[in-house]
Amino acid sequence: MFEPNMEAVKYDNPLLPVSLEHLQQDKGWHCHANSEWIMVRKGEVQVDFDATTLSLSQGQVALIALSQPHRIRLLAPGTCYVSLRFDLPAFLESNSAAYLPHFERDSRACDSINTLFIDHPEACREAAVYMEEICREISAQSACYELAVSMHIKQMLLLLIRNQAPGQMTEYCGSMERLRIKPVLDYIEAHLDDRISVEEVCGLVHMSYNYFIKFFKKETGQTFLQYVHNQKIKRAAHLLLTSNISVSEVCGRISIENMAHFYKLFKRINGCSPKQFQCRMRKQETVIC
Repeated sequence: MFEPNMEAVKYDNPLLPVSLEHLQQDKGWHCHANSEWIMVRKGEVQVDFDATTLSLSQGQVALIALSQPHRIRLLAPGTCYVSLRFDLPAFLESNSAAYLPHFERDSRACDSINTLFIDHPEACREAAVYMEEICREISAQSACYELAVSMHIKQMLLLLIRNQAPGQMTEYCGSMERLRIKPVLDYIEAHLDDRISVEEVCGLVHMSYNYFIKFFKKETGQTFLQYVHNQKIKRAAHLLLTSNISVSEVCGRISIENMAHFYKLFKRINGCSPKQFQCRMRKQETVIC
């Protein structure tokens, strides 16, 4: 069995975890660390999976699951398409976390969305409109474009959730098991400035330590520690842009005691140091203003 290339995702704006590419060439077997949305702007595209093939023409949209091996082939001269990837948990608040598997954790759920696009062309057209708006906002980068992009992503997600058959939503999203994770996500969000341990949150959902860490990874796609670190670094990025406190004070504010560890986490998540992040984002603000 071949090993598909796992493509890394690079976000140009750390405060907007969205990657957008305009492509005009074939792509060999690969997969992504998050789901991928494809929209054909011109021509025809064929997406090959392990056992199935999906053909798309101009204006059509498809969803490819997290870590799902696939290749993309252009079937007509002049074909071009858009590839949209984003950090889905960043756009689903804790009260919507149960819907995460519907878009990202299960290829069967993505297959049901692609079937929806085929059976209901009007839903496909509406999703394409949202993707075009996302492209336009990212290209123009007008004031507060991040809010506009976030709004269009949420509109697209809502469109697909509302158009699914009730049975499909129950199978992938509505189980009580998945809803049990919500108190944990709420607790983490409310205690980002504190030290958070697995032991603290196990009691919230009445699970043993070993069961909880497996359950959390299954439902979120991240280990508990990875999730907490990601949320803390998002909090740190917000503080760096909205306050005048130093980097060391930000590190202490989010209860990461080791400065070297903080720098390592920040660079891994944002692709730059905290100071570089400040300079880059403030420069963007100056250009927009």
